[in-house]
Amino acid sequence: MYGNLHTEDFNLKKFMGKWYVISHIPNFIEKGGINSFDEYTLNEDSTISVFYQTIKDGKSKTIKQLASVDDYKDPTKWTIKFVKPWIPFIKAPYKIAYIDYRHQNVAVISNNYAWVMSRSKTINQEYYNKILNILETSYGFNKNEFVKIIQQ
Repeated sequence: MYGNLHTEDFNLKKFMGKWYVISHIPNFIEKGGINSFDEYTLNEDSTISVFYQTIKDGKSKTIKQLASVDDYKDPTKWTIKFVKPWIPFIKAPYKIAYIDYRHQNVAVISNNYAWVMSRSKTINQEYYNKILNILETSYGFNKNEFVKIIQQ
């Protein structure tokens, strides 16, 4: 499926697990990182623990976040807040904009940032280009601003 993600096609439980960051529009935390990934865990209280890890300057950097689904009629829209030691009172919108379960690729957007992720460390170039085109045409991102992540 291409274009805007239809909420009925999204399966929250299936989304859980590890996603490797293939490319992104980096924020100051992610800029220059390699081997980056997110790991999502559905908690008993229906919140979602989000664990981000990257390697910067030879050191592992992690961020823990807690997400909640804004409306279970549309489980692709979340609110994320940072867990200590980061700034716990800051919240950000989070949207799963695209998912392809067959090829295990996903695009996620939050404010002015976007990520292309995959269950594997690499992605087929054709699908990668399609995801970037969707992010550009449907969500207004400039595909030339995406930075590929080195995954070793």
